Amino acid sequence: MEGKILGINAADGSGAISGDDGQRHNFSMSDWRGDRPPAVGMKVDFESEGGIARDIYPLGVAAFAGPAKVFSGGSAAPAASGSGSGSGGPVGGSIVDKLKSQLTTTLAFPLALIVVIAFFLPAISGMDESFNQFDLGKQAKAVGAQIADTDINARTAQMDQDLQNIDQDIARQRNAAANDIYGMPFASYDVSHLEERKTQIQQERAALAKSAGSIGMLKTTISAFMLRFGALAAALALLWMSWSSHRLTSKWSLVTGGLSLVTAALVFAFESGTKAAMRIDEVVTMLDDAQIDAAISVGIGTWLIIAAGVALIASGLGFIRNPLAGR
Repeated sequence: MEGKILGINAADGSGAISGDDGQRHNFSMSDWRGDRPPAVGMKVDFESEGGIARDIYPLGVAAFAGPAKVFSGGSAAPAASGSGSGSGGPVGGSIVDKLKSQLTTTLAFPLALIVVIAFFLPAISGMDESFNQFDLGKQAKAVGAQIADTDINARTAQMDQDLQNIDQDIARQRNAAANDIYGMPFASYDVSHLEERKTQIQQERAALAKSAGSIGMLKTTISAFMLRFGALAAALALLWMSWSSHRLTSKWSLVTGGLSLVTAALVFAFESGTKAAMRIDEVVTMLDDAQIDAAISVGIGTWLIIAAGVALIASGLGFIRNPLAGR
């Protein structure tokens, strides 16, 4: 809906808009989306929710007008139209002012900026190095090549065969001891070493079965790993639209927040699957579960993406607003 600003009260950061529907719509400065403060008579575009104006954007030349003086009585002086010094186009100072406005009027811009920055911070931390979202692609290919040769079913079948052979050896030894007619020493029929080997294989088989599901999930995660860049693309689009004074709806915050959580979920699935691959890799079987868990962890970048994603969704649903808005 479009309309014109009737008045502004600087004392409490409120105002009123006369809409094209003939109704008056009150608003708060927290819903102002322009680069410059609002002024009386300025034409605006907004969404009305029960008589309250939301997501208010200036229209036409008003979107680029200079700062208006807002009086405590609720009116604003018209912007000067003279050609004196300082009334030209945007300069360095105006860029700083615009950035300040973007950071203090809505949560979408600062949260999207956090998502972008988080992509360059550690997403996963390993024993010797950390990987950001861009490095994870190469790491995923390496892990994918490692598990491609891992045939869980073949290894399980081999372990079952080994257990069957050991059981046969134990039975044979015990049968020989029971039917000994030569007076052989009892130690000759000792099967403790076979029982120890049987226990070891059973433990390895249990660990393999436990990791099988995670390996399957890891393969699926790696195949869908490119989806994590959806959050980056959405965040960059949100930043561009906000900076260019395009009209932003809550849907953009919800989409960017949702894609951010998808990105975090992929990282967690990759971390879990990588640990599972380590548990069944003969090279690292010397590490116990606690050591493997300590060897790989989710980095600060992923946690920031989660926090920003949740906040974007909450902002898009109207549960939270920028605490600096209207100041």
